[in-house]
Amino acid sequence: MGRRRRKNAKEQALCSVCQNSYVSSSSFLTRCSTCTTMSRHTLCDGCFYKHIFTTISNDITSRVICPEPMCDTELSKEIIQSAFHAFGNQPLWEDYVSRSNWHGKSNQWIKKFSVRCPDCRVPIEKNGGCDRMTCTQCLLCFSWERAKFSNWIRIPILWRKNKAKIAMSFYICLIIIFIFFFLKFLLFRMKDFI
Repeated sequence: MGRRRRKNAKEQALCSVCQNSYVSSSSFLTRCSTCTTMSRHTLCDGCFYKHIFTTISNDITSRVICPEPMCDTELSKEIIQSAFHAFGNQPLWEDYVSRSNWHGKSNQWIKKFSVRCPDCRVPIEKNGGCDRMTCTQCLLCFSWERAKFSNWIRIPILWRKNKAKIAMSFYICLIIIFIFFFLKFLLFRMKDFI
């Protein structure tokens, strides 16, 4: 009798979001492969669906990450489709599919007509003019043609990253020089009084 209770207690799980107990073995939604192989399901089906629904309906991103703790696996389209089908939300699924196809075309266009900044790797589009480019994110100046036809490596730009330290040391040197000449002037004036 005691064994039967323990077995039932093991099947019961507590949802980490809504704090309701549910039977983990009766989950009807497909989960990500990482969580399935590790047998960790801390969310009930309703909260799992709400995570997918919120991510897609609020247009947060085109990628949906598994909501399980310590899992950063991207959910496949099959898992997302099964969740929408199980909860009867086919229009949002169709909208998601059309949006993800559009994002794919946009990414292809970006790869074709832009180059990445050699320092911060942000894609930059040229809209005419000379080949001298300035990245708006990290303020690195570089040549468009060299960036387009060569594999840039990330080179630390010391003058830019340490600009505040260099400016401060310059001002300190100026102050020291000023103090030196001021003391020299005072010594020269004191000779007249002695």
